[in-house]
Amino acid sequence: MGFFDFLKSKKNKAAAEAEKAEVLELEVDAAGIDPPETRYTEEYREFLENREAAERNAALPDEENAPAPKELPRREKKRGKRDPEMKRPVFWAAVSAFVMIALPWLFRSLIQGYLAFAAIFSLFFVLNPIYSAVVGVFAGRDMKALWYLLLLPPLFFLAGIGLVFTLSERVFFLYAALYLALGAAAMLISSAIRKHVRRPADP
Repeated sequence: MGFFDFLKSKKNKAAAEAEKAEVLELEVDAAGIDPPETRYTEEYREFLENREAAERNAALPDEENAPAPKELPRREKKRGKRDPEMKRPVFWAAVSAFVMIALPWLFRSLIQGYLAFAAIFSLFFVLNPIYSAVVGVFAGRDMKALWYLLLLPPLFFLAGIGLVFTLSERVFFLYAALYLALGAAAMLISSAIRKHVRRPADP
């Protein structure tokens, strides 16, 4: 800061203090504290204390008029605890990878002979359809936000078939389409049931 800037700041500070003193003078006159030589008395100090208290109260937030926090309904509170985990793509992708990829690979690696094929085909016709339906039921909780879950079972199924077997057989694409259709049907049914349950009963 240069010398002239320092002088200018001192001048502005003095002008601000003079203006503040003038305002205080007017307030004291309005309060009826007179004559001037008696302003540094008990009455004047009490006036200053009341003025500072009023300024502090004006700066504090009005707690009585502040809006109360909106309380969510019990159903939405309960749903808020479960939905975050149900909506995580990583969670559902991991489960789909385990069911559609890891299990067929384990069955083929650990079980020998015809039992391995029997176990794998039990996945195709029992576990995979059940899992696709379960995914559809959960997707029916919120179709607009969870519709993508229906794509996970058929996509991971095809990935697992490509890793464990081969995709040369078209029947595997038919299985994937059936899993997608089964999940979509379960999603629509689940959504319809939830809407019917939430609908208020007629009087």
